[in-house]
Amino acid sequence: MARHPHPQGQPQEQGRRPSEGTWPNLLGKFKPHDDRHSHSTWLDDSNVSKVLQMERRGHAVPGMDAVYVHPTPEMRQQLCDHLQQLWEQGIAERYKLAPRSAVPLLDAILVAHEKRSKPEREQADATRTPRGSHRPGSSRAPRQGRSRG
Repeated sequence: MARHPHPQGQPQEQGRRPSEGTWPNLLGKFKPHDDRHSHSTWLDDSNVSKVLQMERRGHAVPGMDAVYVHPTPEMRQQLCDHLQQLWEQGIAERYKLAPRSAVPLLDAILVAHEKRSKPEREQADATRTPRGSHRPGSSRAPRQGRSRG
């Protein structure tokens, strides 16, 4: 197969797209570029306006809508809020699977999630503690009795 120089100085096989070398096939079929389809579905599912969806994907708005319809700051804020909510739900789900990761960036995100959610978990635990039982950190004195040591 003929070869031609790659923009970064590496030879590239003719007929192959540069993305084929940078976006590995994950699980045999899925490529990170395919996330654009999922992202578009999320946008549609969250009722994000078509004009904002088109802008986000880098597409031109067709026809007269390109002249008359434009995203507003409020639309963008609503989108940011929705994407933030999806992100936080995703991190919470990942945390349930395993609270730590060997990948340093993901591990830092999981640790931060744990710190943020710890007061929420403690509050939830406090409301579930049966009446009359001892809660850690309460001012009630510990029971007197046999030592377990």
